[in-house]
Order: sequence, then structure tokens, then C-alpha cells
Amino acid sequence: MPQAVVLIQSPIALREYWKQRKRWALGGWHLLRTHKDIFRGWRFRYLYPVYFDFILASIWSFSFVFGTFLWVIGSVVFGRSMGFSPIPAWYGALLSIVGMVQMSVAAFLNYDYDKNLWKTLFWVPWYFIFFFAFGALTVVWTMPKGLFGSLDKAGKWKSPKRENIQA
Repeated sequence: MPQAVVLIQSPIALREYWKQRKRWALGGWHLLRTHKDIFRGWRFRYLYPVYFDFILASIWSFSFVFGTFLWVIGSVVFGRSMGFSPIPAWYGALLSIVGMVQMSVAAFLNYDYDKNLWKTLFWVPWYFIFFFAFGALTVVWTMPKGLFGSLDKAGKWKSPKRENIQA
């Protein structure tokens, strides 16, 4: 019986990851900018969920970044917190536990193919903090270029060189 091997190559370096997240965030801003009239007709109805998702994600991103900024400034300068803490509370713990369970199941199911996958379990709780913080920062960072910059090269990029993985 044939067995398929499936993999995905994510950016290895932090710089590549930042560039990828910026491209994705710029894609959202370009969507808002180039399809602002999608609600005038039924033709673009398939874009409604994507449009609303990016609007809500942008609101959350700005709230997170500026709330964290206020929290840091308040804690350092005034000695008391303002804004909200970027340190996850019970919901962050729940997210981390669910992520650990998912990764543990994945490590168990993939043990025949990757006997060292369990070594990544340490990083799972940290991944969520990194992922959400980086995502919020890139949305805020790309907003001026996405809304007011040139659309000449929108949607075009040069993919970074990836390692060749033999399956």
C-alpha cells in the first residue's frame, strides 16, 4: 500500500518569518483597499468572510499592540499597569494546554516517521504567544503601506530559498 509523505516548509529564520507575515498582512490591507465596494453587489459575496475577518483581526491587532505599549509604559514609568497585560491569563493557559494535547497526539501518530518530534513539545506553549504577537505587530506595521502605498507590486514577491527536504 502506498504511503504519502506530506510536509510544509516554514520560514527557518526570524527575518524570513517577519517578511512572510508582512506579505500576508499587506494582502489583507490590499483586500480592504481594492475591494471596498464588495457590498454593493452579490458578485463578491465570497469575499465577505475574508473581509470581516481581516477587519476584526486589525481591530484586535491595534488593541493588542497599543494596549501592550500602554501596559509597558505604565509599568516602567508610573509603576502601575495601564492598558492590559500581554501576559496570557487563564485563556492563554487553556490555549497552551490544547496545543500541548494536539502536539502530543501528533507526535504519537507520527512516531514511525519522525522519532524526534516529541522534542518540540517544549516550544508549543511559547508558539502561541509568539504567533499572536508577531501577527499583531505585522498588521500594525504594514497599515500605512497597505492603505496608502503603491499597489504596483501588490501580490508579487520573490520566495526565499528553502532547504531541499528528501522524503
